[in-house]
Amino acid sequence: MKAFLKASGHEGYLSDIYARQQKKNESIDRNSMGQLVKEMRESVFTTVEPNDGPAEVEEPWFRFVSTFEMNDATAKTWAEQLAELVRQRNDLVHHVLADKDFESVEVCERFLLELDRQNDHTKLVWSQLMKYFKHTADARKELGKFLQSEEGRAWFAGLISN
Repeated sequence: MKAFLKASGHEGYLSDIYARQQKKNESIDRNSMGQLVKEMRESVFTTVEPNDGPAEVEEPWFRFVSTFEMNDATAKTWAEQLAELVRQRNDLVHHVLADKDFESVEVCERFLLELDRQNDHTKLVWSQLMKYFKHTADARKELGKFLQSEEGRAWFAGLISN
């Protein structure tokens, strides 16, 4: 999730885009799983269009944002699935492990079954996320190829000259 969030959007003046990205990366690196999920929900799995850039620009300014277009019901489902992963992880770390008496084999076996169930759920959600991430990476590669082509350069030059 961290890698995707770091690459999911860049915006600002060309002169400070690197510094802004570094600051964003550092913030993402410090975030908890719950904060990362919230950021995914608000910036990637969203139905809200990004706002426009500055009204007046003094130097080159750009925005590149990766979002997954989806309806409200799908966005809600993703938010619920990710929130459930956070809840399960927090419950495991903050409650289950602290409260378990691992002295009996039966308790350990039940605990392992619960961990297996949680792991299966996590793998399912993760595999779904990876499909989205792969599609995004493929789209970026295609965009990169286009922008490096003669046709892409001509298109970009037309944007700048207008």
